[in-house]
Amino acid sequence: MLYRILPLLMFVPFSAQAIECESISPLKVTMGDAYYDLDNNFSGEPVSKKHPLQQAINALGSVQFRSGQATNTICRSIDGVITPETRTYKLQEASSRFTNNGELDLSVWLHDVEGRDLKRQIMTLPLSMAWEPGRTKNEWLLSQRFRRLGASLVEKDFTLTVLDNGIGITQITYTNGYFAEESNWTLLKR
Repeated sequence: MLYRILPLLMFVPFSAQAIECESISPLKVTMGDAYYDLDNNFSGEPVSKKHPLQQAINALGSVQFRSGQATNTICRSIDGVITPETRTYKLQEASSRFTNNGELDLSVWLHDVEGRDLKRQIMTLPLSMAWEPGRTKNEWLLSQRFRRLGASLVEKDFTLTVLDNGIGITQITYTNGYFAEESNWTLLKR
Protein backbone atom coordinates (compact mmCIF):
# COMPACT_ATOMS: atom_id res chain seq x y z
CA MET A 1 0.00 0.00 0.00
CA LEU A 2 2.82 2.35 0.87
CA TYR A 3 4.26 1.92 -2.60
CA ARG A 4 1.09 3.16 -4.23
CA ILE A 5 2.40 6.59 -3.19
CA LEU A 6 5.79 6.05 -4.87
CA PRO A 7 4.58 6.50 -8.46
CA LEU A 8 3.00 9.82 -7.46
CA LEU A 9 6.34 11.03 -6.14
CA MET A 10 8.10 9.83 -9.22
CA PHE A 11 6.17 12.10 -11.57
CA VAL A 12 8.31 14.98 -10.30
CA PRO A 13 11.56 14.67 -12.25
CA PHE A 14 14.44 14.18 -9.85
CA SER A 15 16.67 16.54 -11.82
CA ALA A 16 14.14 19.35 -11.48
CA GLN A 17 14.18 19.28 -7.68
CA ALA A 18 16.35 21.82 -5.90
CA ILE A 19 18.49 19.60 -3.71
CA GLU A 20 20.77 20.87 -1.00
CA CYS A 21 23.33 18.99 1.05
CA GLU A 22 21.73 17.15 3.97
CA SER A 23 18.24 17.44 2.45
CA ILE A 24 15.98 14.48 3.19
CA SER A 25 14.96 12.06 0.46
CA PRO A 26 11.33 12.61 -0.63
CA LEU A 27 10.84 8.84 -0.36
CA LYS A 28 12.09 8.89 3.27
CA VAL A 29 9.67 11.72 4.04
CA THR A 30 6.80 9.68 2.60
CA MET A 31 7.76 6.36 4.20
CA GLY A 32 8.99 7.56 7.59
CA ASP A 33 10.71 4.83 9.64
CA ALA A 34 9.62 2.17 7.12
CA TYR A 35 12.21 3.70 4.75
CA TYR A 36 14.96 1.71 6.49
CA ASP A 37 13.11 -1.62 6.13
CA LEU A 38 14.24 -3.12 2.83
CA ASP A 39 11.45 -5.69 3.04
CA ASN A 40 9.27 -2.80 1.85
CA ASN A 41 11.53 -2.21 -1.14
CA PHE A 42 9.70 -1.77 -4.43
CA SER A 43 11.03 -4.09 -7.08
CA GLY A 44 8.17 -4.59 -9.52
CA GLU A 45 8.52 -6.48 -12.77
CA PRO A 46 11.63 -6.39 -14.95
CA VAL A 47 11.52 -4.32 -18.11
CA SER A 48 9.83 -6.69 -20.57
CA LYS A 49 10.39 -6.87 -24.32
CA LYS A 50 7.06 -5.08 -24.86
CA HIS A 51 7.75 -2.31 -22.32
CA PRO A 52 7.92 1.12 -24.02
CA LEU A 53 11.32 1.69 -22.41
CA GLN A 54 12.72 -1.39 -24.18
CA GLN A 55 13.31 0.56 -27.42
CA ALA A 56 15.55 2.99 -25.54
CA ILE A 57 17.32 0.14 -23.76
CA ASN A 58 18.05 -1.60 -27.05
CA ALA A 59 19.42 1.65 -28.44
CA LEU A 60 21.61 2.12 -25.37
CA GLY A 61 23.00 -1.38 -25.70
CA SER A 62 23.97 -0.99 -29.35
CA VAL A 63 24.90 2.68 -29.79
CA GLN A 64 28.28 4.33 -29.41
CA PHE A 65 27.99 7.87 -28.16
CA ARG A 66 30.24 10.47 -29.80
CA SER A 67 30.21 13.12 -27.11
CA GLY A 68 28.23 14.68 -24.32
CA GLN A 69 28.42 16.62 -21.14
CA ALA A 70 28.04 15.95 -17.45
CA THR A 71 27.79 17.66 -14.11
CA ASN A 72 28.51 16.02 -10.81
CA THR A 73 27.63 17.48 -7.41
CA ILE A 74 29.02 15.86 -4.26
CA CYS A 75 28.43 16.99 -0.69
CA ARG A 76 31.75 17.22 1.15
CA SER A 77 32.60 18.09 4.73
CA ILE A 78 35.14 20.90 4.85
CA ASP A 79 36.17 21.99 8.35
CA GLY A 80 32.96 20.46 9.73
CA VAL A 81 30.71 22.30 7.28
CA ILE A 82 28.99 20.25 4.59
CA THR A 83 29.06 22.05 1.24
CA PRO A 84 28.28 21.03 -2.32
CA GLU A 85 31.11 20.72 -4.84
CA THR A 86 30.04 20.77 -8.49
CA ARG A 87 32.21 19.91 -11.46
CA THR A 88 31.40 20.07 -15.15
CA TYR A 89 32.78 17.52 -17.61
CA LYS A 90 32.88 16.76 -21.30
CA LEU A 91 32.04 13.13 -21.99
CA GLN A 92 34.33 11.19 -24.30
CA GLU A 93 34.32 7.64 -25.62
CA ALA A 94 31.06 6.55 -24.07
CA SER A 95 30.03 2.94 -24.51
CA SER A 96 27.55 0.51 -23.03
CA ARG A 97 27.25 -3.19 -22.31
CA PHE A 98 24.71 -5.51 -20.74
CA THR A 99 25.90 -7.32 -17.60
CA ASN A 100 25.30 -11.00 -16.82
CA ASN A 101 22.42 -10.07 -14.51
CA GLY A 102 20.67 -8.01 -17.18
CA GLU A 103 21.69 -4.54 -16.06
CA LEU A 104 23.16 -1.95 -18.40
CA ASP A 105 26.59 -0.47 -17.64
CA LEU A 106 27.26 2.90 -19.28
CA SER A 107 30.95 3.70 -19.30
CA VAL A 108 32.36 7.15 -20.11
CA TRP A 109 35.58 9.07 -19.89
CA LEU A 110 34.99 12.35 -18.07
CA HIS A 111 37.24 15.25 -19.04
CA ASP A 112 37.12 18.09 -16.51
CA VAL A 113 36.39 21.32 -18.42
CA GLU A 114 39.02 23.06 -16.33
CA GLY A 115 41.53 20.62 -17.83
CA ARG A 116 42.55 19.13 -14.52
CA ASP A 117 41.18 15.65 -14.68
CA LEU A 118 40.39 12.72 -16.97
CA LYS A 119 38.70 9.76 -15.35
CA ARG A 120 36.53 6.82 -16.26
CA GLN A 121 33.12 6.47 -14.67
CA ILE A 122 30.48 3.76 -14.94
CA MET A 123 26.78 4.23 -14.24
CA THR A 124 24.69 1.08 -13.92
CA LEU A 125 21.03 1.17 -14.91
CA PRO A 126 19.10 -1.58 -13.09
CA LEU A 127 16.80 -3.10 -15.69
CA SER A 128 15.56 -5.84 -13.36
CA MET A 129 13.39 -3.32 -11.52
CA ALA A 130 10.20 -1.56 -12.50
CA TRP A 131 10.66 1.79 -14.19
CA GLU A 132 7.73 4.21 -14.00
CA PRO A 133 6.70 6.64 -16.75
CA GLY A 134 7.72 10.24 -16.11
CA ARG A 135 6.04 13.50 -17.08
CA THR A 136 6.62 12.97 -20.81
CA LYS A 137 6.44 9.90 -23.02
CA ASN A 138 10.25 9.96 -23.34
CA GLU A 139 11.02 10.03 -19.61
CA TRP A 140 11.36 7.07 -17.22
CA LEU A 141 11.93 7.04 -13.45
CA LEU A 142 13.24 4.50 -10.96
CA SER A 143 14.07 4.51 -7.27
CA GLN A 144 16.04 1.70 -5.62
CA ARG A 145 17.38 1.13 -2.11
CA PHE A 146 20.08 -1.26 -0.88
CA ARG A 147 22.60 -1.64 1.92
CA ARG A 148 26.34 -1.21 1.43
CA LEU A 149 28.92 -2.99 3.50
CA GLY A 150 29.07 -1.16 6.79
CA ALA A 151 25.24 -0.98 6.91
CA SER A 152 24.78 2.37 5.12
CA LEU A 153 21.42 2.51 3.37
CA VAL A 154 21.77 3.85 -0.18
CA GLU A 155 18.91 5.15 -2.30
CA LYS A 156 19.48 5.84 -5.98
CA ASP A 157 16.88 7.75 -7.96
CA PHE A 158 17.24 7.58 -11.74
CA THR A 159 15.65 9.67 -14.47
CA LEU A 160 16.22 8.43 -18.03
CA THR A 161 15.18 10.74 -20.86
CA VAL A 162 15.26 9.61 -24.49
CA LEU A 163 16.40 12.52 -26.69
CA ASP A 164 16.25 12.80 -30.49
CA ASN A 165 20.04 12.53 -30.73
CA GLY A 166 20.90 10.59 -27.57
CA ILE A 167 19.91 10.15 -23.94
CA GLY A 168 19.91 12.09 -20.70
CA ILE A 169 20.44 10.39 -17.33
CA THR A 170 20.19 11.80 -13.85
CA GLN A 171 21.25 9.73 -10.85
CA ILE A 172 20.64 11.16 -7.37
CA THR A 173 22.16 9.29 -4.44
CA TYR A 174 20.98 9.51 -0.84
CA THR A 175 22.94 7.92 2.01
CA ASN A 176 20.87 6.93 5.05
CA GLY A 177 18.06 9.08 3.65
CA TYR A 178 20.09 12.28 3.08
CA PHE A 179 21.32 13.78 -0.20
CA ALA A 180 24.92 12.85 -1.01
CA GLU A 181 25.50 13.15 -4.77
CA GLU A 182 23.89 14.00 -8.11
CA SER A 183 25.21 13.08 -11.57
CA ASN A 184 23.67 14.40 -14.79
CA TRP A 185 24.81 12.95 -18.12
CA THR A 186 23.79 13.88 -21.65
CA LEU A 187 25.12 11.36 -24.19
CA LEU A 188 24.96 12.18 -27.89
CA LYS A 189 25.00 9.53 -30.62
CA ARG A 190 27.89 9.12 -33.06
